[in-house]
Amino acid sequence: MSKSSRASTAGRLGKTRLVLGHESLGRVVDPGPNSALQKGDLVAGIVRRPDRVPCSNCAVGEWDMCRNGQYTERGIKKIDGFMSERWRIEP
Repeated sequence: MSKSSRASTAGRLGKTRLVLGHESLGRVVDPGPNSALQKGDLVAGIVRRPDRVPCSNCAVGEWDMCRNGQYTERGIKKIDGFMSERWRIEP
């Protein structure tokens, strides 16, 4: 990723850089009290997230087919990637 594209992507969040890492594999550290996951389970994080005001595709869980382009994508578009020691996935 060029410096200019990295800055423009991260800059939308008021940051000067974006943590890379599009793909992920992690191990659960703290599943929380109401989770079907257990400590030590292997998990893969979801990369693409639907837009905040879902288009017709995002509304039915087809985020990869977003029609309005307002989705976010870890390590690529608007949000940090998985290339870190720890990361959190929202339920």
